[in-house]
Amino acid sequence: KVTFLSFIIPWLVVIQPYMWGAYLIASGQAPQNPSPERVCVCVMLYVHGIVFMMGADGQKYFSLRVKKGLLNDGFMKWSRNPNYVGEMMIYSSFAILVNMWEPWYILAYMWILIFFSRMM
Repeated sequence: KVTFLSFIIPWLVVIQPYMWGAYLIASGQAPQNPSPERVCVCVMLYVHGIVFMMGADGQKYFSLRVKKGLLNDGFMKWSRNPNYVGEMMIYSSFAILVNMWEPWYILAYMWILIFFSRMM
């Protein structure tokens, strides 16, 4: 069961800050004409982040159906936290596109508060 507070607090602490970069672009406060090179880097980083996350999820799902235990091949060979790495790639692409420091501060806050504590 989800209480009202258990819905609102994660929204305010996690989801709302992630939207700041989109707000900066939509409100016109961020540069509006990124270079084609910047857009290319952002798209490639985003796509690779999605592939990394989905590939890791698929590997976990199908590998654990066959054999339970610690995974140490495929995506797990390179990182113990491939979902976090993929998500960091995705949100980094947004921050690069915005081309301002504020989204990077928010990402650092999220990565230290949420990801780093769970990785350890």
